Amino acid sequence: MRRKKKSKRGIIDEDIPEVSENEARRQVIYGGICFVVSLVLVLVFRPGTEHLLEMIILIGFVASSTFGGMKLASWIESKNYNLKG
Repeated sequence: MRRKKKSKRGIIDEDIPEVSENEARRQVIYGGICFVVSLVLVLVFRPGTEHLLEMIILIGFVASSTFGGMKLASWIESKNYNLKG
């Protein structure tokens, strides 16, 4: 039996939660959909000026909606798991 290689500090290995393959697939799908939708919204409604602050805010918007989609998928998976028993 092989031992799992741990990081030197051990903190990283303990913080990563285990997810099912179905939940991981759903997170990728929801995150990808939210990424595409938010990117389209940014490209359609972007302001005309080319300031760095606006670009940082828009990148933050896209990243937040991608992360939000992944969290939504995780929440849906936990609700389905709780309903099944």
